[in-house]
Order: sequence, then C-alpha cells, then structure tokens
Amino acid sequence: MKKNHLNLIVFSLCLIIVAINTFHLLKQALLFPKSTSRQFYLLLADAFKSFQQILSQYDIEFLGYYSDKDMEKNTNILIFSQAQYYLAPLVIESGNTDREYVLFDCSSPDVALKKINELGATPIIANSLGMILAKKK
Repeated sequence: MKKNHLNLIVFSLCLIIVAINTFHLLKQALLFPKSTSRQFYLLLADAFKSFQQILSQYDIEFLGYYSDKDMEKNTNILIFSQAQYYLAPLVIESGNTDREYVLFDCSSPDVALKKINELGATPIIANSLGMILAKKK
C-alpha cells in the first residue's frame, strides 16, 4: 500500500514538472520576435550571396559599411550583424567609408548613390535589399 502511495506521489511530481516546463516553453515561443524568423534569415543569406561572390574574387580583408539608417533599431543592427556573418572572414567596419570597397545600406537607393558619388566611388552590384557594393576610384 505504501509503495502505491509513493508511486502516486512520484507520478504527480513528474506531471507538475512537465506542466511547468510546458508553460515556460509556450511562454518563450509566444515572446520570440517574429522578425527573427527563419525566412528572414534566409532572405538575408540570399541578399548577401551576390556580394560574397564578388568580394571573394578580390584580395581584401576589410570592407567599409555606410548607413544612414538608425543603427539603434534592432532590425538595422541585425542586418549589419548578418553582413558580418555572411561576408566573413572580411572585417566590416561600420561608418568607415575610407576603405577601397564600401557596402552602402541606405534608406533608399537614391541616398546611397548620392553618397557613392560624393565619395567618387563606382557602384559594382546591388542586392535584393537595396544595398549597394561600391569601389572607390
């Protein structure tokens, strides 16, 4: 009889633990931001492939990065971070337009082209996100 009570207590504790873990799992799943979905990361991967193919042809270690966007926003920080990830081993320097190659991530292609012209650079390729890779003359 005591063994049945002990089994019932252990079984009840296991059910409580499973219920608590399920609750925490569901809570975390609901709080997970939608912008970090798998599709968003796949979109970024595709967007940087064209740059990766071009940059791999050159013997460069550093890439400048210019953006007129608010770099305090999570989405813009995420895009910059993913650029660093997908274009590794290149070192991407945010705010540096002194490098021979610069990646422009601007609010519009017109803004990017204006800045490219100001720097005397030549656009090489643009990606699906509107980013432009340029080479300084």
